[in-house]
Amino acid sequence: MKLNLTLKIVFSIIFSGALLSCKSDPERVKKILEHNRTTAIRDSISADSTMRAMKFEADITSGRILKDTIGSYKSPVQITSSSLVKREYGTYKDIKLIYKNVSKKKISAIKFRWKGIDAFGDPADMGGYTKGFGGGFTDDILAPSKSDYGTWDMLSNNAKKITVVWVTEVAFSDGTKWFIDNNLGRL
Repeated sequence: MKLNLTLKIVFSIIFSGALLSCKSDPERVKKILEHNRTTAIRDSISADSTMRAMKFEADITSGRILKDTIGSYKSPVQITSSSLVKREYGTYKDIKLIYKNVSKKKISAIKFRWKGIDAFGDPADMGGYTKGFGGGFTDDILAPSKSDYGTWDMLSNNAKKITVVWVTEVAFSDGTKWFIDNNLGRL
C-alpha cells in the first residue's frame, strides 16, 4: 500500500514535469497523454491476463480442474484396481488398470483419466499435458459382467502414487454412449 502511494507520487511529479516542459506545444502534450493512456490500458490488460493465468495454474495444481469425478459412480465400468508398473528397462513407470463392465450392454470403447503424485505430494508426470493428470482409452470389446486389464504408457519418472482413476466416457456396441455430464471429463 505504501509502495503504491509512493509510486503514484513519483509518477505524478514526473508527469507534471513533462507537461510543464511541453506547455508551448499542445500537440506534444496530446501525444504524451495518449501514450500514458495506452500504456496504462496495456499494463491493465497484461496484469489481468497474468492473474487469470495464475488462477488457472492454481486450479490445476490444486486439482479443482480436470479432477471432477461427479457422476462417475454411475459409470457402467468399475475400476477394480490401479497400480504403477515399472518398465523392464529404465526408471520409467506406466499405469495398469483392471476394470469390469457392470452394465448389461456390450462395451466397445472406454476412456479413462487418472491423477498421480510424486514422493513430495506434488503433481507427477502422468502422461498428460497437464502435470499430475493423464488419460488413456481402450477399444477392446468387453462383455457384460466381464473384467479386463490394460497397461498405458505414461513414461513417468517421478510418479509415486495414483490418487484417483475414473472413467469419463463409454461407447456401447449398440451405438449409445455414457459420459460424465460435467464437461470436465471430455477435455
